[in-house]
Order: sequence, then C-alpha cells, then structure tokens
Amino acid sequence: MSKRFYLQMTVCTLFFIFILIFSGKANSVTNDSDLNKMMDIISKHNGNIEEWSVLAREELELDFSYADFEKVADQWQKEIPDFTWEKQISQDRLILTGKSSDQSLPYAEKIQLTTELNGKNIQGFILYEIKGSEWNEKVSHLVDERQEYFLPKFFHKSPSFFSCIKGEFNDMIDKSLLEKSMTIIHDFNGKMIENLVENNFVSLTVNSPLFTKEIPTEAGSFDLQISLRKTANEDKTTFVIGTPILTIEY
Repeated sequence: MSKRFYLQMTVCTLFFIFILIFSGKANSVTNDSDLNKMMDIISKHNGNIEEWSVLAREELELDFSYADFEKVADQWQKEIPDFTWEKQISQDRLILTGKSSDQSLPYAEKIQLTTELNGKNIQGFILYEIKGSEWNEKVSHLVDERQEYFLPKFFHKSPSFFSCIKGEFNDMIDKSLLEKSMTIIHDFNGKMIENLVENNFVSLTVNSPLFTKEIPTEAGSFDLQISLRKTANEDKTTFVIGTPILTIEY
C-alpha cells in the first residue's frame, strides 16, 4: 500500500481518538449540574455554604384558559399530595402554590402557577424552587433527580434554570476582593465581561464555558455572576455566585 494511504489512515485514527476524548470531556461537563460545578469551585477555595437554590421558570401557552388552570390545579394536587396547596383567586389573577410540608428535610420546595387575566386571554408562568442551607452528596443527588424526574410533571417545554449559592470565605485577611474574584474567575475558565469594584464590594459578570445559558449584553454575552463583599470587621468575605444571574439577595 502507498505511504499516502497509511498517512490518511493515521490521520483518520487520530481524528477518531480526538473525537472520543472531546466527547467524553463534553459529556462529563454536561452531565454535572450547574449547582455542582459552582459547589466544586467554592469547595476548592474553602468556602462555607450558607444557602443554595435552583429555580426553574416556564411561560404558559398563549391559549391557556381558566378551565386549564382548574385542570392543572386538580392534577398537581392529586399527583403531589404531600405538598400543602393553596389557591388565590381574584378578578384579574389566579395563583396556585404548592409547598413541601416536611419541616425536617434539609431543603424546601415550592411550585407555583401564576396567571393574570388580560381580557379573554390569560398570561402567566410556572415557577419551581428548591432551596436549602445544607449541601452534601445525598442532597446533590436529590436535586439532580428532581430535575430529571420530578419537574417533567410540571413543565412541558424547556424551562429556564437559575442556580445560585451564598456563603462566606474565612481566609481573606491578606487578599483583596478583586484578587480573590479573579482567582475564582480563573477556576471557572471564565472571561470577565463587566465589573463593579468598590472598597468593600465587587460585582462581576462572566462568560464561562462551563455553562450554556448566556444572556447577551452590549459588552458581550455572560452566563455567570459573582459578588464578593467584606463584612464590617473585614475578617470574613461573603459571596453570592449564580448562573446565569444572581437569584439570592446580596
């Protein structure tokens, strides 16, 4: 056989190996939840988690009706009987809220169907939230299960997800806020898009290849926000990190 043939075979083999390696890396990034990615990096920096949350939101169909609201309300209450349910009905608004009722759990869940009457049409959205203050492997597995098996009971298209964590660092005495934030950005493989830097506060918008839900701006698209703030006595630094935006107050 010709040298050219062997060269072509070698190139094809190397290309195939590259595809396998790249696919494996892409799958490992994709399969890990956004919350876990943020938790891993904060753990690397010895951060203490005080609060975490995942939100999912989906707009209602344009032809949604009052009859649909009642149908959904009956369906949800039958399928999730261990939630505490409440209806709020007024002339221009219909709201159905379900909350987890087991106070012993290290997390709390809420699902809400909110509608506003606009003439003969109803506009609204479905909002799901799970949040807690304790994070471990068991809770991480539960959050992943919720997204894979529980949420399809409520959402029928592709909801928008928002993941956020809040906590504090205890090792910031000799480091500036900007220095610490740049280290965190580096660990996210991120590129800074916009920033607000003050003496005791830093707020950053970042584009990271670890996340996929980008928000466009004039300065460029971003998918991650980071906020750091020094406490009054400056012995600790609080942080809030979210993708694609912050949903926990800072």
